[in-house]
Amino acid sequence: MSLSSSLAAARETLGLEGIPDDASTLKRAYRRAVTAHPPDRDPDRFRVIREAYELLLHPEPKVRELLLHPEPLVPPPPPPDAPPPAPPGTTAMALLRVIAARLDADDLAQLLGDDDGMDAPASDVPALDAPALDAPALDAPVPKLEPRNVKEKSQ
Repeated sequence: MSLSSSLAAARETLGLEGIPDDASTLKRAYRRAVTAHPPDRDPDRFRVIREAYELLLHPEPKVRELLLHPEPLVPPPPPPDAPPPAPPGTTAMALLRVIAARLDADDLAQLLGDDDGMDAPASDVPALDAPALDAPALDAPVPKLEPRNVKEKSQ
């Protein structure tokens, strides 16, 4: 809504079409509208009348609001639909795959209970179908950051 249409709607609400607006005319129109629609009998209409009076009395805040936060000519598109929820258990399975991919073959055999007393070489243990991970290794050392020297040495 533009400022001119807001002002025109406010003037129409108070019945000031075609009448030059000065402070006394505005005040008389407001009092006439309030006596016709008192706040205890018609609170919604009284609110509209009061807002119209305040806009015509002090239009600067509305101008500032319209200049700083203009309304777009085209309404924004609706938000996209939410993705469907993941089937139950997929997160747990993904975590188990990550853990299994990080274990040594001997540790995995011990966890699975294949400890029959014979140590099988790592090449005999079947490979897991774990997806490739782009994440850094959990046991990788964290690089130590050195503070930057902001001041240049002038010598």
